[in-house]
Amino acid sequence: MLGKFDKLIDSGGFLDLFDYPFKRADPQLLESDFVNIASILQHTSETGRDVTSLRFGHSPIIGPCIEHLANALQSPNCTLVKLQFIHNEIGSDGIIKITECLKLNETLTSLEIIDDDIAVCGSRAVAEMLSCNQTLSSLVIQHCGITSGSAIDCITDALGGNSTLRLLE
Repeated sequence: MLGKFDKLIDSGGFLDLFDYPFKRADPQLLESDFVNIASILQHTSETGRDVTSLRFGHSPIIGPCIEHLANALQSPNCTLVKLQFIHNEIGSDGIIKITECLKLNETLTSLEIIDDDIAVCGSRAVAEMLSCNQTLSSLVIQHCGITSGSAIDCITDALGGNSTLRLLE
């Protein structure tokens, strides 16, 4: 069931796909890769290999790829506690899809979005997620094009209704 990513999951449940595409001939993760990753996240209890941390870096995650990932995050079998996006071109549409499913996710405690332009629309989606999500304790958003005061204000305003977030960077 785990396929080609099986050997990349370490004993602590960390699936590291940072620069993964550059370690092979094809320079980006494909939709079929995301189908496989989503399957891993949705069936961890069946495989006995819980994936608790997932890191993507330097590979575009767009369109159907982000859909597969978002669907997996909604699975009751998903054991992911840490999710990192580093320079993945997910954009505001991608972060909207991810944060929508995280509104009800009960396992993810850490989300990092670094060097991905999510802009004002994405920051509003993050704010909406923060007002609903009660498990996220760490949120890192760096170099993501959030420069306007209103975008930052909507995130800080959402913190008033969130009692679990301890780190906002």
